[in-house]
Amino acid sequence: MIFLATILLLTTSHFQESGDGFYIISSPAKKTHCAKELRMITGKSKVCVANKPIIDIEAIDYVTDILYDPKSKVHYIDIGITHSGMQTLNKMVQSLPESKFAMVVQSNVICVFAGSQDYAINSIRIGEDAALQDLKLIHEALGKLKH
Repeated sequence: MIFLATILLLTTSHFQESGDGFYIISSPAKKTHCAKELRMITGKSKVCVANKPIIDIEAIDYVTDILYDPKSKVHYIDIGITHSGMQTLNKMVQSLPESKFAMVVQSNVICVFAGSQDYAINSIRIGEDAALQDLKLIHEALGKLKH
């Protein structure tokens, strides 16, 4: 029984340490310390996120290759999210419509996005405003996920 409890505790603490998932971005008061500040995978900026993810990284169904839209002349990546993951995200957006969210993989912020009022499709498009070299770095990090 003690062995089982120890294994459960170690597994739980590992998940909490990795913390991969979708977070709500918090904006502490200027003189208040950010409890969980993470670095963007591209650039040097940091983002203050909530202590725990609102959606676990397991909610990712798929990650596309880097795609190109010739009409808009932008590169991007589509990330498929499970139905339950999108339901959670939609509820958060409805409750906190001005909020921004961060996707975290291996303690790095992959992207920051504002919530849409309703995600009709179960995917999020990222990188349309990123340089192709940065998008390659993001795709490499996303490729380490098991989906």
